[in-house]
Amino acid sequence: MSNKILLLTLAVLLGFSLIIIGCSEDEEGPTQPDNGSPNIPSSPTPADGAENQVIVVGLSWYCSDPEGDSMTYDIYFGTPQDPPLVQEDLEASTFDPGVLTNSTTYLWRVVAKDDQNHSTDGPVWSFTTEAEDYDNDSFNLADWVHLGVEKTGRIEVEDDVDYYKVNIEQPGVLDVNVNPVPADIDLEVNIYNSDQVSVANNRGINGQPVSAAYLGLPGLYYIKLNDRYNDADSDDTYTLLVTLDTTDVHEVNNSFNQAKVLELDADYQCKLRPVGDVDFFEVNLPQPGVLGVDVGLVPDGIQMVVNFYDVDQNRIADVTGLDGQPVSCYSLRSAETCYIKFNDRYNDDSSAEFYTFNLNFDTTDVYEVNNTFNEASEIPIGEALLAKIRPEADVDYFKLDLPRDGVLELEIDQVPDGLDLGINLFGADRISVSSIQGGNSQPISLYTLMPEGSCYFKIMDRYNNGMSAEFYECYVNLDTSDVYELNNTFSDAKEIALNEVITAKIRPARDVDYFKFSTLITGPLIVDVSDVPEGVGMAATVYNSDQQRVGDANSDGLVINLVIDSVEPGEYYVKLNGRYEENSGDAYTLKVSQ
Repeated sequence: MSNKILLLTLAVLLGFSLIIIGCSEDEEGPTQPDNGSPNIPSSPTPADGAENQVIVVGLSWYCSDPEGDSMTYDIYFGTPQDPPLVQEDLEASTFDPGVLTNSTTYLWRVVAKDDQNHSTDGPVWSFTTEAEDYDNDSFNLADWVHLGVEKTGRIEVEDDVDYYKVNIEQPGVLDVNVNPVPADIDLEVNIYNSDQVSVANNRGINGQPVSAAYLGLPGLYYIKLNDRYNDADSDDTYTLLVTLDTTDVHEVNNSFNQAKVLELDADYQCKLRPVGDVDFFEVNLPQPGVLGVDVGLVPDGIQMVVNFYDVDQNRIADVTGLDGQPVSCYSLRSAETCYIKFNDRYNDDSSAEFYTFNLNFDTTDVYEVNNTFNEASEIPIGEALLAKIRPEADVDYFKLDLPRDGVLELEIDQVPDGLDLGINLFGADRISVSSIQGGNSQPISLYTLMPEGSCYFKIMDRYNNGMSAEFYECYVNLDTSDVYELNNTFSDAKEIALNEVITAKIRPARDVDYFKFSTLITGPLIVDVSDVPEGVGMAATVYNSDQQRVGDANSDGLVINLVIDSVEPGEYYVKLNGRYEENSGDAYTLKVSQ
């Protein structure tokens, strides 16, 4: 009995355990299936077994993943039956194998991998490239060549001509090089544009390598190779290589209309290539200043020529350098658009090397542009002006408005090295009044007695062949301390009274002072001049009303004592001057008595 009860109890407990386990499994849900591998790569391009494929071909395929996982690809490619790995973890379903070989069978396969570490091997595919085509005797039969890919050919019979075509997708120098050339072939190379018009050519002799170059825009070009005299042939092949030099980012800029815009105060590098290349640039100037081009590096064989043109394309400045030597060109310009042209002097040389230049714009001379009377800069009196003689042949005109008569003082104390400055002074009528010429960067001064009103002065280098980036300093002043000026002629004589004591100056050099007075009685006339400035040999002369001399005397030390024994009543003049064109900023004293 007890055994039956024990068995029954065990059975009940076992049932409860199964129920509990079943409930636990229901609460956790069903088991998830494993993540699947990518599908097998398919739909290859080129198609499996394809023939006559071009030697520049891209590979592509289709592949998907059951769960849509991200995928990458390993590419196996080559000529062996088991092609080697050439690219890992490629994200796109395309691959560029590069330039292939003619008449060659290539094998390839793709391994697809997802981001769950699953992979699927694709089948091995194959394709065969086209054979080398020597039947290219006309434009219509021209054989394609690819940039940077060597092409072989033959001048098989006399009169044989080989045509090729190439497409370029950006501007640059199209370089055609044939090397080697079979012996006895005088190879001629011609380049044609898409209209089949010849744009460049070159010739060789006796199996020598030949090259030709053309600066072209994007488009189709043809290349023709033939024996120069069409009387030779060879079983040997030549090798043609066509490349595109795009390192000069400013090309094509061979005319005003193609001019590339440059920024000021920047460095540039360009090439004069091929032969006959000309580089045009456009510059927009925001204000007046000196536009400068400094060509620092010039390739050997190039005699650099720099030309400046105004907005109307008129040449305004130019300079020519020697073989491989630096050169600079400067021009004083207003706020405008202008052009710069670079070329080899005789347009018969080129270089694969860069020439370099700095484009600079100096606006520090605030008085420019002031190269004519009409452009003269108005300046105040009593101040120093800072200006530049730059570029060569620069001339600076200034205008003054003098408030009264006086001695105009123009002093240039600071003269830059290399300049022989001169000053020319003009009246309001623009007729020259006085001038002075300096030399060897020495300071110069010009003192001139000028009437009230407008006047001009001009500063320039003596031979117009010097310039400097340094300032010259000119001080402008008007000395009005001699209240009797202007009195340099009989008609300008200033009236004084007998026994009146006056002071005046003999200044500037060659200054002459005329005074007018009247006598009322017959008797002696005394002219006393004292305080004669040191260094001035003073002379005094008395004239009657008819301007006839009646007496004179010279200074003895610092005084003049001129006594005329007897004069009649009437009008008289006294003239005072330096005997040897001396002058002084110090005053003399004059008294006329009777």
